[in-house]
Amino acid sequence: MRSNDNIFCLMGPNGAGKTTLVRILSTQLKPSKGYVEVLGYPLSDAKRIRREIAIMPQEGRPLGDVTPWEFVYWLLVARGWSFSEAKMRTEEVLKDLDLWEYRSKPCMLLSGGLRRRVLLAAAMATHAALIFLDEPTLGLDPYARRSTWELLLRMKTSSFLFVTTNLGVEAENISTRVALLERGVIRAIGSVEELKQEIPFRYKLVVEGHREVLEHILAAYGTRVRVARLGDRLLVYIPSRGMLEEIVELLASREASFRVSPIDLEDVFAVLTGGVHG
Repeated sequence: MRSNDNIFCLMGPNGAGKTTLVRILSTQLKPSKGYVEVLGYPLSDAKRIRREIAIMPQEGRPLGDVTPWEFVYWLLVARGWSFSEAKMRTEEVLKDLDLWEYRSKPCMLLSGGLRRRVLLAAAMATHAALIFLDEPTLGLDPYARRSTWELLLRMKTSSFLFVTTNLGVEAENISTRVALLERGVIRAIGSVEELKQEIPFRYKLVVEGHREVLEHILAAYGTRVRVARLGDRLLVYIPSRGMLEEIVELLASREASFRVSPIDLEDVFAVLTGGVHG
């Protein structure tokens, strides 16, 4: 899956401040301090900003008895589109997002994933300069989530998309630039590859049943590795291929169950925010 230069991801756990930031940038909430510009306009020029942006809210949902066609079409009319332009654009976006066959079905009868897609269609239909998508795959199963990514990447749009997510795999798959947010603070920002270079580890071992294994690894390698616990599993972060091969040999000699994977954005976030230790 190829990421998109028009998509920027703000990644962070629940409670990090992602939705609060989106509400500020979309002029729904006034900041308690500081100065903010959106598309070159200060937040005080809210009316002008609102004409240039669109938003898919995290907890939004289409009205139950309206159809996807009605929901998208009347939103465009309310934003000032002519009836003919709104009709043409509604048809286009419903087809782009694979919603055409559901166009006349009340939203209350659609699945949760399709209702989320209707909200996405309404935002994308606007052709706004800046579109905020606040956790657009929230609550979706893995298949529906991946389908949404593919649809986003497939759509041809001049809009810039500001996407929030708590999933590292989502950020890696759809965007070329990512910011990592923790407790209202940006911990790092850059391309996916630049962010991976922010930490000194290149490999991750996932080990089952970690107590005895942890003691042996730390005894042999000390602070040169980092570890984190995930339930009954141990995550071991390793800086080099040579050290990886040594630890794999150690684990194999003790008949430990393990697997190897490359570092991903969730690992970067965990290391930068102190979620792992020596």
